[in-house]
Order: sequence, then structure tokens, then C-alpha cells
Amino acid sequence: MELLDNAGRYNSSTDVDFIWRIDGDQLVVTIRNKARALMPPAKAVSRIAAMTPEEITDAFKGDK
Repeated sequence: MELLDNAGRYNSSTDVDFIWRIDGDQLVVTIRNKARALMPPAKAVSRIAAMTPEEITDAFKGDK
């Protein structure tokens, strides 16, 4: 919950919507990501999703 609260509070992008509501005795959190496939961050996520854990580790070591 803390991470969702921080994401909603400090999100400077309009690409993600956070909606909080109480429905009876439940807290309902809806998160909508409006990123499009043509957006550079979406491309980066796609590339990372296709990597093996070893490739991800190597890519983020920073010593290349």
C-alpha cells in the first residue's frame, strides 16, 4: 500500500492513473497504464521482458 501511495502521490506523468475507492468493506485500487507501444519506455520494457535473468544482470551492471 505504501508503494502505491507513493506512486500516486509522486507520479509526474499523466500516463498512469491511480483510482482509490471503498466498496463496502473493501478498498479497491485501480491502476491504468496508458502507455502506448510506440512510447520509448514501452520499448525498453519489451526489450527487458525478452531478456534472460543473466542478460538483465549483465545489462544493469554498469561496467560496460
